[in-house]
Amino acid sequence: MRTSNKILTALLLLVFLAPLLIALDLKNKLGSKEYSLDNRKENGSDYGSLRQGTLQPYKVVKITGPFFQKVEGTPGELPAIFTCHLRPSATAAYSYGNFGGLRDSLRIYNSGDTLFIKYVNGKDEDTPGAVDANSAHYSNTTYYFNLEATVSLPNWDHLEIEGATVLIDSLPLSAPSMSVSLRNFGHLKLGYFGSKTDSGGVTTFMSCHTKDLTLHVFDAEVSMGAYFKADHLNLQMNGHSTIEIKDASINKLDGSLSDDTKVNANWNYIRRLALLTGK
Repeated sequence: MRTSNKILTALLLLVFLAPLLIALDLKNKLGSKEYSLDNRKENGSDYGSLRQGTLQPYKVVKITGPFFQKVEGTPGELPAIFTCHLRPSATAAYSYGNFGGLRDSLRIYNSGDTLFIKYVNGKDEDTPGAVDANSAHYSNTTYYFNLEATVSLPNWDHLEIEGATVLIDSLPLSAPSMSVSLRNFGHLKLGYFGSKTDSGGVTTFMSCHTKDLTLHVFDAEVSMGAYFKADHLNLQMNGHSTIEIKDASINKLDGSLSDDTKVNANWNYIRRLALLTGK
């Protein structure tokens, strides 16, 4: 075979083998969880698209949304821009709808034993500023749109929340100890929707039940609904924080509340929380 034919044969083999080698390499990376899939189901445009993928379970979960001060003089409360429904599941996965359009999305990645779930603004993910209390969320010329995500994980030991609203309405039976840190106007809502079983006038089961829960709260908010139960709740409320308790069941309650902590609870819990102020 002449040298020119050998070169031509080698080039043809390279052309046909290169895509196969790339595909095999990508398959190996997916299998080793080096990459995760973000399967996107379109409905004809970016507006209203559903994005989803698989995850690995992690011990620490950090959920971050855009946080900023309220525009001075605007009425009402700050709207929830990024809401995450955190649910226990045998399979770790996520999904969210981009119903605001534009390019707002979530960045989901891991570093060490921590899973990061971060709201990304289509224009500038790190733009600080303010937000209007009405339907249009803005900071100077940066607009923010509502994103709601569902994240399912087999378990987690520690949860960190910054600037996002996180809803937990169910926990595994006999859930182990869990700790949560909240900062920068983050909001944790526990047991607002769920299920419970009553027998002979006594509640025997609540879907959002944990044995030991420790909350470290810094300028953030915690709300506990009728489907939340804690055998032991330790509160560390700092700065201008808020705690709301609506018909929750809390056996042992201890910790500390700052002087600037706002309390919204029935008289029974107000008396118990007053003991944590040190007055």
